[in-house]
Amino acid sequence: MRAYENVKRALQDIVAPEIKALRVEIKRLDEKIETLGGKMEADYKRLDEKIDSLREVEIKRLDEKIETLGGKMEADYKRLDEKIDSLREVEIKRLDEKIESLSRGIGDKINSLRNELLAEIRRVDGRIDSLDSHLQVAMDIRERLAKVEAKLAGG
Repeated sequence: MRAYENVKRALQDIVAPEIKALRVEIKRLDEKIETLGGKMEADYKRLDEKIDSLREVEIKRLDEKIETLGGKMEADYKRLDEKIDSLREVEIKRLDEKIESLSRGIGDKINSLRNELLAEIRRVDGRIDSLDSHLQVAMDIRERLAKVEAKLAGG
């Protein structure tokens, strides 16, 4: 029985700290993911608010400009309308490009974090596999010990 206790103690000394370290590591990763999720949500909200604000300011500015030109000739109105449409298209295109760029950047960050998380999961899986092999060796030793004890007790 003493050998069994020694093996049991050895297993507890080897496996238990590793399991505890894995739990701490998993908790740290969960906290990191939650923090990143909150940050991304805040960034999206901030971008939406900024885009809405820019659109409102730009539209308001253009509307005020049109009103000040009310007394001018029809040719001036037509020229100004064309210029405003052109500016809107350029501004919308610029904003669309900026949004696309930000979206790609966020996508790249997400992919980077996903890759980092996958690497960490692979590392943890490797540690678990290592513990599995240690556990198998310990189980084999335990079985052999039980057989030897049975032979000693019987013979």
